[in-house]
Amino acid sequence: MIKILLTYNYGVSWYSEEGIYVKGKALLNDTLLKEKSLADYFKTVDSTSDFEEKVRLLNGLFAVIVHKGGEVFAAVDKLRSIPLLYITQENDLFLSDDFYLLSSFASSHTKDEEVIRFDRSFGFTPGEHTLIKEIKQLQTGEYLYYNASRLEVKDYYTLPKINPITENEAEKKFLKIIEETAERLITQIENRPVALPLSGGFDSRLIGLMLKNKGKRDVTCFTFGNKNDKEALVSEKIAKQLGYDWFFIDYKKYIGENYLDSSLFEEYVRFFSNGVSFPFLQEYFAGRYLKENKIFSEDTILLPGHSGDMVGGSHLYPDMNYFKSKRKLAINLCNRSGDSIPLDKKEREQLVRNITQYLNFNLNSGGVQLTHQNHDEWNCRERQSKHIINSSKAWNFFGYEFLLPLWDDEFVSFLLALPFSMRVNKNMYDKVLVSLFKQNNLFLEEETPPSAEQHRKNFLKKKIREDYPLINRIKPKKHFAHDFFYLKELLQPMIDEMPDYPYNNGIGILSEWYIRSVLNKNETKRND
Repeated sequence: MIKILLTYNYGVSWYSEEGIYVKGKALLNDTLLKEKSLADYFKTVDSTSDFEEKVRLLNGLFAVIVHKGGEVFAAVDKLRSIPLLYITQENDLFLSDDFYLLSSFASSHTKDEEVIRFDRSFGFTPGEHTLIKEIKQLQTGEYLYYNASRLEVKDYYTLPKINPITENEAEKKFLKIIEETAERLITQIENRPVALPLSGGFDSRLIGLMLKNKGKRDVTCFTFGNKNDKEALVSEKIAKQLGYDWFFIDYKKYIGENYLDSSLFEEYVRFFSNGVSFPFLQEYFAGRYLKENKIFSEDTILLPGHSGDMVGGSHLYPDMNYFKSKRKLAINLCNRSGDSIPLDKKEREQLVRNITQYLNFNLNSGGVQLTHQNHDEWNCRERQSKHIINSSKAWNFFGYEFLLPLWDDEFVSFLLALPFSMRVNKNMYDKVLVSLFKQNNLFLEEETPPSAEQHRKNFLKKKIREDYPLINRIKPKKHFAHDFFYLKELLQPMIDEMPDYPYNNGIGILSEWYIRSVLNKNETKRND
């Protein structure tokens, strides 16, 4: 038996025709495919190789399921922006976009302690796993094939290899790619109004410049969080320079609100987290404000700036060109983004072992060195898709479609293929953007590009903390020191529910609260 269960139509709806289910839209070369045209594109699928080639050629945010007789082909895009989950039981396949609905078809609800341990530290479940052992998920750039005798899950996309290019050539090429990305963005917008979440950083500023240079006028910028923070002041000035309207959503008014008792928040968590990721709070209140006050029309498209800085190289430090082993890479990943809760030496070692088993790279018996690209692969598949990109689903929940211009295929492939020296500390990325912004009066007088000395100091601080872990216990990182979203105050209702739970940052609280809510619901089901 094959059962397809699709329930979520927030922001963008599923379209189905003749056993084909599609959601989202994508470019095939310069042609935009969505709804019927996207379904028609998959009508001729007759083999896994054909299906794999078709999804690989698409550039956009989409999910697709093709059900023909006793066969199913399914895929998510290269970001997993529209999740698909599944259960196999004997000769049955249950395929869905809804973790909670799917869990009702699971014959058991087994806890996987290693997955839960990983989730507590990173804020999401690793690999194909969810919080229930029987339920799996498709990962970025993966497709599934199923018939009564077999289930296959394979990659249709891998990251590009390093391109030996000179710095001068790279800068010229990058400017050309920015222009081409802007052209493709305009095609996908389809003359609809745009809302731009504008921060004080470079990524959303670049999207604003793309829109302006392409003559897009019906654009409104907005910022949310702490109105007295310097980033808010910068974003307002940038919007003015772009010639776009701007407004601010002050999060101070939401401090003290017990949103946990709200049925809306419960529905939001169910859709957003979906058995995989912690529920983002940053975008929740902004999305709710936009919807409640009918700020934008329903056909407005939001354009978050994720994640130009990452593909530009913001996560790369000088010591990350090579890793001697999977363990060394796992330690780096643990240090960089797996510190949401305090861990003693034994617990940290267990987490490193867990990370290592999820690093599915092929090493020969001689122990080939891993490179920064292996770090990129993990970052894209895990942290970016399940944490950063996932945050944009908040806009979907409140009824808006979103696009991710800085995850355009050509834009990402070019940057990820640059030599390490051009990506470390975003060297080439920042250099080109600062020059571009200065030419267009979008680099403010009070701004200064990060200097080589600043990068060196940041790197030394990081290395000292890594090499002397006792310092972290004596002087913990100030995870809430720059709290633009009043996150610590907004988390107070969750903290009150878990007064004795230790945490290092907001992710630690959000993850544990969500894990407990899922496990408690499953426990209630078993008791019933």
